[in-house]
Amino acid sequence: VSKLVSFIKEVSLHCPDVPLYYYHIPMFTQVDLPMAEFMKLAKSEVVNFAGIKYTSGDLEKGILCLKHGQVFLGADTILVGAVALGFDSAIMTSLNIIPEYSILILQLMKAGKIEEAREHQKKINEFVKTTLQAGGGDWVQKKKKAFNETFSNLSLGPVRKPL
Repeated sequence: VSKLVSFIKEVSLHCPDVPLYYYHIPMFTQVDLPMAEFMKLAKSEVVNFAGIKYTSGDLEKGILCLKHGQVFLGADTILVGAVALGFDSAIMTSLNIIPEYSILILQLMKAGKIEEAREHQKKINEFVKTTLQAGGGDWVQKKKKAFNETFSNLSLGPVRKPL
């Protein structure tokens, strides 16, 4: 944890006036440190540390982060559960293509309509499943392909390097 905070601190020296967020996505980075501990230390040592994007399915660890700064959920398929546990912000890939379901989930959860929120969660999960089954690369490439071919009249072109 301290090594990651040291790295973030070094990065922050180059952008001292910009809020700094760490993107926790252990499935791709293979870095799976206790984020609550990281956030607590980063908050005390990095002046412009603001929070994290938490892209992990482990909500037990995720909710521990909520008291240490801003936490954006990044895992599309668990929005209902995350909101039920206290998350109130999200940066999810499905928001680029089908934002209406997530907006409805947030509204319905706030109104205590959990069953209705679950139905919209199922729609997001089906979108993710269908997109992942499409051919042509990783999640980012497949999402862009789905956007270009199915959800928009715009052509956003190919995915840029390094992907």
